[in-house]
Amino acid sequence: MSRLRTSTSWLNLTGLLVGLGLVSSVAAQDASQVAASSNQAESVVSVEAGSSGLEQKVLDANKELDRLAANPSTEKEVLAGQRSLVEVLEATLRAQQRLDGFQKEIEGAEAERLVADRRLELAEKNGPKPIDPASDLATARKELLARESRIIDLGEEQASIESLLERREARRVTIRSEATEIAAAIVLVEAMPEEAGDHRNARIDRLRLEARGLEIERRAYDSTDETFRSLERTVSTEIEVLTKERDAWQARVDELAVDDVRRKLLEATDTLEAQSHPLLQKAAQRNREMAERLVQVTDRDTEMSSQLLLKQRLLDRLRRGTESDQRRFTDRVTPSIATVLRQRDTALPETKEIRQEIAWIKRQLPAVELERLLLEDELSMIRGAARSAEDILDDVVPPLSEEERAEIRPKLVELLNDRLEIHGRPLLNVLAGEMEELQGMLEVDAAVLLEIERYRSFVLEQTVWVRDPSSMEPGFWSRVLEQSKEFFSSAEWWPVVDAVLDEVQEHPLLPVLAFGPGLALLLGRGRIQARVRLAGERVARAETDQFRETLLVAAIDILQGLAFAGPFWLLGEALSGDYGRTRVISSLDQIIGYVAIFVLVLATMSAVVSAGGLAEKHFRWSEPVLRMARRLVFFSWVAVVFGVANRMCDPRQLDLPDLGRLFFSTIPILIAALLLSVVRSGWERSLLKAAGERLPIVKYGVERLVIVLIAMIPLIGLVLANIGWYEAVSLIQRAVVESILFLFVLLVLREVLFRGLHARMRKQSWLLRRQREGGADTSEEVDDLEDIGVRMRNAIRFCVVTALLIGLWGIWDDLLPAFQILRGEELWTYRSDVVGASADGMTPGYLSVSVTLGDLLLAIGTLAAALYAARNLPTVVEIMILDRVGLQRGVKYAVAQLIQWVLVISGVTAACALIGVTWSSVQWLAAGFTVGLGFGLQEIFANFISGLIILFEQPVRVGDVVTVGETTGQISRIRMRSTTITDWDRKELIVPNKQFITTEVVNWSIGESCIRLVLPVGVSYSDDPEVVSGLLLDIGVQDPGTLADPEPSVSFTGFGESSLDFKLRVYLADTDSLVPVRNRINIAIKKAFDERGISIPFPQRDVHVSMVDRAAPEGAAAPISSPSETSREPDAEGGRA
Repeated sequence: MSRLRTSTSWLNLTGLLVGLGLVSSVAAQDASQVAASSNQAESVVSVEAGSSGLEQKVLDANKELDRLAANPSTEKEVLAGQRSLVEVLEATLRAQQRLDGFQKEIEGAEAERLVADRRLELAEKNGPKPIDPASDLATARKELLARESRIIDLGEEQASIESLLERREARRVTIRSEATEIAAAIVLVEAMPEEAGDHRNARIDRLRLEARGLEIERRAYDSTDETFRSLERTVSTEIEVLTKERDAWQARVDELAVDDVRRKLLEATDTLEAQSHPLLQKAAQRNREMAERLVQVTDRDTEMSSQLLLKQRLLDRLRRGTESDQRRFTDRVTPSIATVLRQRDTALPETKEIRQEIAWIKRQLPAVELERLLLEDELSMIRGAARSAEDILDDVVPPLSEEERAEIRPKLVELLNDRLEIHGRPLLNVLAGEMEELQGMLEVDAAVLLEIERYRSFVLEQTVWVRDPSSMEPGFWSRVLEQSKEFFSSAEWWPVVDAVLDEVQEHPLLPVLAFGPGLALLLGRGRIQARVRLAGERVARAETDQFRETLLVAAIDILQGLAFAGPFWLLGEALSGDYGRTRVISSLDQIIGYVAIFVLVLATMSAVVSAGGLAEKHFRWSEPVLRMARRLVFFSWVAVVFGVANRMCDPRQLDLPDLGRLFFSTIPILIAALLLSVVRSGWERSLLKAAGERLPIVKYGVERLVIVLIAMIPLIGLVLANIGWYEAVSLIQRAVVESILFLFVLLVLREVLFRGLHARMRKQSWLLRRQREGGADTSEEVDDLEDIGVRMRNAIRFCVVTALLIGLWGIWDDLLPAFQILRGEELWTYRSDVVGASADGMTPGYLSVSVTLGDLLLAIGTLAAALYAARNLPTVVEIMILDRVGLQRGVKYAVAQLIQWVLVISGVTAACALIGVTWSSVQWLAAGFTVGLGFGLQEIFANFISGLIILFEQPVRVGDVVTVGETTGQISRIRMRSTTITDWDRKELIVPNKQFITTEVVNWSIGESCIRLVLPVGVSYSDDPEVVSGLLLDIGVQDPGTLADPEPSVSFTGFGESSLDFKLRVYLADTDSLVPVRNRINIAIKKAFDERGISIPFPQRDVHVSMVDRAAPEGAAAPISSPSETSREPDAEGGRA
């Protein structure tokens, strides 16, 4: 019993490592370790006498387990040990059976290989079978369908073989690690004490048997791999043979189909010529039109079918190539492999032509669908040939005689039958087939485009940071000289001139469209410049400043840009034709569109920053900024020339790498020269001031140092490009140049929007100033105007920043695979809970996920974007949507706050998820928060929940007048924790949100918006109450701030101590008019009472002083004798008695 306990404890200690042997039923093995293990296992396996001996041992062990389980006195440790022994023996049996299976594979490998070789030999020997030239269309289609079906079956077989070989290759990769684990488990089990008995020996036997199984499995792979490779070659050969046969039968089907429709066209033509009556001629003419259309569609469908087959083969080749290269070269790219991958990338089809074809197909599909629908409608009108013929005869004007009808009717019925059966329905079927062909081509083109982008992303990711050693090879300048002669050779450029001349001859209007705007601007240059100067003078004065002047000048600048870009558009149209596709023409055709865009932008920017233009007169840019912008435009013009030459020398174009590198080198030099010119001119302080409204100015000289350091970046990139990292630096530099131009365009657009806002506010300010000069109170309007200006400026900034981020993402999107290197920098890992399928159903588990440097940067960017959007997006939504809907101020504020909270919470959640901060990892924090909630955080949490209730239920809203305790004021802000109330003294009181839920709050603005104002008034006892009542009522009715319904009222409330008491009750539209109305009515009452001689009493008090008539003490002052006095003191109400 003690021996069994000891063995059980050892089993518990070694369970993890030994368990690896249970799950690794198929494993590879290191040669030396497998040899040693297999030698030790020889005796064990021989004693077991194969699977039969192991099966008997398993049966005996199970019987012993049943006997122990039936005995109530059996200890738990003994029972557990026996169960463990049964599990080990069963695992050993499974390993033995697997070993026997691999052994049979080895024994039958040679025979299977001979069968595969014989099959390959027959496939190569027989070749494609010739087609029967006498076959009809039905037979040809049947043969074609049979071969297409067989090709699909063989393709599935080929895919399964390739998948099997890939799995075997992946299996071999893990040989050493799994063999080491088994060897370590054997050593650990052998270290168990001898007292472990059968358990120890059974585990050693099982592990040694698995080690031998690994060796046999490896041998089985080595023995059968060649068989599967031979079978793969056989299947590939058979597919190639069947493809040739399929193509031949497809050509036969197309030939027979075309012959058939051409025969029908000839028959329709003969029928038309044989008709004499106009009615029959018209029907025959329609039949001939259908037959002619059937020939056209059939020819086009035949051509598209062959194109679709070629594209499908291209797609299959691209997919296999991409998967093969990814499997072989991922993270194993050397400089030589990088060269090969770049060459394969260059050999890929151009995506521009594929995109053009996709656009053509998308335009063609609706046209074919419309034609098919119209044809269906036309054929549906032929309800029956005889009946339709009668309808046609009935509609003839003038009516036909019975003899004519009898003569025409059979011929017309025959023509209608031919239209329906011979021409119409076949045409309808061909149109439906054409739609299927077009849809198939669209799907294949999209898949090809996606596959090309996928492969290029893979090549870019794997090769962009691999140094090219060929860049440092000697003879650079000699190669540049040779490539320059080739680049500037007249034989390369004269075809471009010929292509342009041919395009002009074919389309004479193109030169007019290309050069017309430029000539018009040149001829009207004087008037245009005068109008631009006039616009600058008008916007300088407030009374004539209008935004349309700015828009007019902007339109003129854009027209100037279009005039410069027109010739390049003409060149692009000329090069897109089929006028002898030389290398230069193909290269220019690929890049001329980008050149036209750059020319349009630069020409427009040149006009914007010109003297007296938009930047100077309308945007009011400072002189240093204007000079810098003009210099940037000039350098950009030069950079475009060298950039175009560099793109033409690209390996995908003319393949002149050394000359392209020389052209490329000028661009970073231009960028550095541009930045250094800033330092030389001393503009850096002014430029940095203009770069941002809140940019702090630091100590003198730091700005210059910063710009010098920035200027060194392109020079460093130049050095890196010329020592081997040309691909990476050129891609980054190209994106940087495009980003700078895009930023410049966006800056001008931002200035245009600010200019429009400035013009509008300037006009409103001028109008308010005129009103103020006329004596009107415009303080409230001025405050509103300033608030609107701030909100609009923030909205414009947010929209511009959003457009900037979207544009930069579009520019840098193609380069994102190059930065996948950040994904390889692992920072930490976290465990993610998953649910997987098992024999017992869905079982929970976990997956180890790595957090990389790229994930961290993405999380930071996500959080920053969410916070920025939360700060600005609610304002944009309020201006562009909520203000137009007409919601109340409080509702708009609540929606804006909810948007802000949602953005913040979503951003924080997304950022935390990216770096692995999940709920399971912060449960302890939630538990601590719950504990803290019961102590110090209770009030904060209560205020937060109350804030949510306020925003959703809206018992109070922004703009409402409320009374909380003894405080009355208007709600100005509602935050997560507190609400701000502004009282009538313009003081801000911060009230915790909890008070609005748990205490009594008076909301003067909720429900009915009108409120009642009660004004108490006291008059002297000598005044007539009826006169006072009428006078008060007239004052209440005549005030412009009071409502007519409910109407004002006056009541005589009683006899006071020193006055007759009245109350004037008036109703106001809202609380905003409470203070001014009360002020006006009180002034009107005092003025009216003074005019009518009505007195307003104030309290009086009589003070009686009694004399003290007794002798004063010696030396004391004599008492003062005074008559009775009346003391008058005003009371709190300002009245008197």
